[in-house]
Amino acid sequence: MKSLPPSISVFILLFAGCVAASAQVLFNSSFDEAGATEEEPVAWVRWGEGFRRVTDWKPIHSGTGQLGYDHTAGIQGGNCGIWQDVVGAIAGKKYKISLVVMADQVGGANLPPTSLELRLEYADHEQQTLLESKMIPPITLPADGKWHEISIEGTTPRDSLRFLMVMTPLEGANRGGRFKFDDVKVEVVP
Repeated sequence: MKSLPPSISVFILLFAGCVAASAQVLFNSSFDEAGATEEEPVAWVRWGEGFRRVTDWKPIHSGTGQLGYDHTAGIQGGNCGIWQDVVGAIAGKKYKISLVVMADQVGGANLPPTSLELRLEYADHEQQTLLESKMIPPITLPADGKWHEISIEGTTPRDSLRFLMVMTPLEGANRGGRFKFDDVKVEVVP
């Protein structure tokens, strides 16, 4: 895993100390801040090809950046994803993590990705354990030029919570569609 720039690391430590007792947060939740490259959002960990920070795909829901997935890109093998640990998660609390998505129209004989998974995990003795998984068939996301909220909920048994988003591309050449994601929110569910 790549390290964060020193200024961001200091901010996270100071901010985490101030909010740990009262709030749960994901940093760079609007994907505005670039990391080591323009395509890497600060504080998020990516794997595989597909997800990247974009500033030139319009519209942007808020801020100056968003997370983009282009299904027509030359994605090689397996799924891709992005994750971040929630700062200040408390054992026994139920959390809702939501974000907005906009799907572009898929034209002709092209098809969208096979699946979009929202996943919650927690750290259990130095390994990640699945808490909740929600599969969203991308073909069910309206391609109407509007932002739509997607979300997942779960109660963590430990002071640990990780949010992941995983896209599984369609095998073959008839891939189509772009997806924009923005404004990830963490809420405690009463």
